[in-house]
Amino acid sequence: MNKFVHKVQALGNKAAQIKAALESVPPRVAEVREAVAATAGQFQQLRSEVQANVTTLRTDNEGQLIETLREIDGHAATFREAGYELYDVEMELGLPQRLVVNLEKVEDVSHSKIRMLAAANQGNKATHAILTALLKAEELADGVDLTNLTYHKLIVYVGPLPVVRLCWCANTLDEAMAQTSPATMPSTAPPSSAFPTSSIFGASSFFEKRPEAPMTSTVPSIADLPATPLITPTHPTTATTDADRADPLARFKKMPDLSKHRR
Repeated sequence: MNKFVHKVQALGNKAAQIKAALESVPPRVAEVREAVAATAGQFQQLRSEVQANVTTLRTDNEGQLIETLREIDGHAATFREAGYELYDVEMELGLPQRLVVNLEKVEDVSHSKIRMLAAANQGNKATHAILTALLKAEELADGVDLTNLTYHKLIVYVGPLPVVRLCWCANTLDEAMAQTSPATMPSTAPPSSAFPTSSIFGASSFFEKRPEAPMTSTVPSIADLPATPLITPTHPTTATTDADRADPLARFKKMPDLSKHRR
């Protein structure tokens, strides 16, 4: 009986916990909705402010585009003071013609300093507009709380329709690139050969010159020959030699008589 009572009490406690969790859901949903609405409103406000400031980046002809390019090039140090490196500038020669300015964030700079730099460049329209866009981008990036992404780059389009683009990258991007990079292998120099290894038919061609195999001699060496007794030449006796020298016809006299065999 006591076990049954304990089970009933445990079920009652679980039901109370589930009820409390369900009652706490609506306030949390409301908080999320308010945060999303605030972020959306912040986006709209910043977008309108950026659009109002980047109108000076509008160009209608090639001369204005080149002039803006020269101004941006001359104020690269100013962007560096604002915490951004002028990575590169691309020029699109299609229709319409425009510049693509890539600014990468290299360090954190206070908003007040960026605002001061923008105020000091009121006379430089393109530089002032880009610094203002940097400031608004920093404010927006600080207001958006992201877990796996980090704001790191700003792209500004200069042309008939100026546009500002914010870029976020993954926090683990650098680590992933470091892990996937292949290890450096020690290089060994190929053995030198008497003939060149390159061929007009390619390295794997049938006509490529092959290295010559070492020639093996089939003639046995003197050490491999069997030991045989030396044959000493026989010389005629001294008496016979002297007789032959005295009478040259003596050799023919000693020849056998062949007339006997003819009979």
